[in-house]
Amino acid sequence: MSANVNDQPRILGNTSGLPATDVVVADWSPPLPQALDPVPLPPPPPRPLLASPRRAGSASAAGGASSPTVSSPRPSHVPSDSLRGRVWAQAEDAGRILQDMVLSVCDPSVKVDAGTLLVSLGEDVASEVMKKLNYWAVVEATTAVASIREVDAEDEQRVLAAFDEHLQARQWVRHGGREYARRLLERAVGRSKATSILEASVEEEPRFHLLRQLPPRDVAPFITHEHPQTVALILSQLDPTQAAATLDQLAEDLQKDVAYRIATLENVTPAVLKSMEEGVEAMLRDILGGEQDVGGPKVLADMLNLTRSTTEQVVLDALDAGDATLGERVRNVMFTFEDIGNLAGKDLAVLVEAFPQDEWAMALKAAEEPLKERVRGVMGEERWDELRERMEFLGPMRLRDVEALQIRMVHRVRELETAGELTIVRGMPDPYV
Repeated sequence: MSANVNDQPRILGNTSGLPATDVVVADWSPPLPQALDPVPLPPPPPRPLLASPRRAGSASAAGGASSPTVSSPRPSHVPSDSLRGRVWAQAEDAGRILQDMVLSVCDPSVKVDAGTLLVSLGEDVASEVMKKLNYWAVVEATTAVASIREVDAEDEQRVLAAFDEHLQARQWVRHGGREYARRLLERAVGRSKATSILEASVEEEPRFHLLRQLPPRDVAPFITHEHPQTVALILSQLDPTQAAATLDQLAEDLQKDVAYRIATLENVTPAVLKSMEEGVEAMLRDILGGEQDVGGPKVLADMLNLTRSTTEQVVLDALDAGDATLGERVRNVMFTFEDIGNLAGKDLAVLVEAFPQDEWAMALKAAEEPLKERVRGVMGEERWDELRERMEFLGPMRLRDVEALQIRMVHRVRELETAGELTIVRGMPDPYV
């Protein structure tokens, strides 16, 4: 049964190797419309035959003889030891580097820097360098310079410093890094997607770098005074081994609280972690530099001033048993002379009666005004006027004598408290009205 030619597929082009019984090749091709007839185009203009930059001593194009490249004399206003002087002396290298920059297709900002460079070098030096460029580099360099309206000092210093680096390397050093990767990604997939890809693929320096350098026994005292949530966040960013050993150093109650918070931590924004890291490491640098107290009698005294009297007594008794001198140092800074102003009115009245007027005049001579006003309120105007006159007639006194009397008054306050005749206010004092 013969096949109908019109029912068979038509194969255009090369049909070699196809069995003749499988297909019927139609003697047909699509017609070309008259509009597509080729129209002769004018020949392109001849490309200028300009030589590439030549090194000193390279063979000449004419005869192949070796002859050094003759440089123009350096202008007197261009110091030889300046960057512009070095560019002039290394014009061949500078021209090759600049040519790489202006013909760069990977980063348009490089061409902008090339224009900034030529403007910053000045007419004499820039024109000397441009003599070393080929035709197309001259065109690109001219375009780059023409696009520059003004160059601020910061951009000029940045571009000149970078070009000096390239000149010392005798080539255009192409820098990579995170910023370069970001620019490539933004051009390839857009800014939004580039950010997510970069954050997922480029690993930054671990957070809390300084804290990671410390042994757990030093980390624990440093963070133990922080809020448990802060401690949990910090430990979650440390190496598991270091975090576990640090957790083991914490008090039992704090361990439980921190462990629970770590287990229930959710996503934390990088901005929060960065802010916390900066705060922690700034404090750590202060401590390592000896600029901040993290212990000592004053720190313990401040804590005991806010505790219950029974807790205070237990701690002080333990200090007395182990180191009586240390216990006394803590007592001396626990309740200062200025803290007398925090006593209740009736308690302050008891203390006022415990010392004669002459000693009060001496003790209050170097005191702050708020304390003087509190004592004045307890004494009454008549006694206060008499006391003020005594202070005026005392004249200059050695500070150590005044402080010794103030310490004796503080000791008397503690004696009266022990005797139950007055009460030292624990915690933050309430304001008086």
